[in-house]
Amino acid sequence: MKIKFVPTIIILVIFALLIAFTSEDNSAADGRTQFGFPFIFYVFNGGKLSDPTVMPAPSFRPLYLFADFVVLIATIILGNFMDKKWRQTK
Repeated sequence: MKIKFVPTIIILVIFALLIAFTSEDNSAADGRTQFGFPFIFYVFNGGKLSDPTVMPAPSFRPLYLFADFVVLIATIILGNFMDKKWRQTK
């Protein structure tokens, strides 16, 4: 199957926007920072705690990052397939 440029770029832009809109960056204000769509692969809890020994370490989950890439690739393949079928019916 031939991967087309335009549908692939559109899907990549949509995924980038989804990651940007679902990410949180509140660690400077006693919150947490998290990235990933649909699976959160990076989490960092920040802020001021009364007991600094209970501060959790940053968490990076490579399996969730891999799963995000699998979902992205499957969406690109599905989008290209749907584009091909849509152009055939026109």
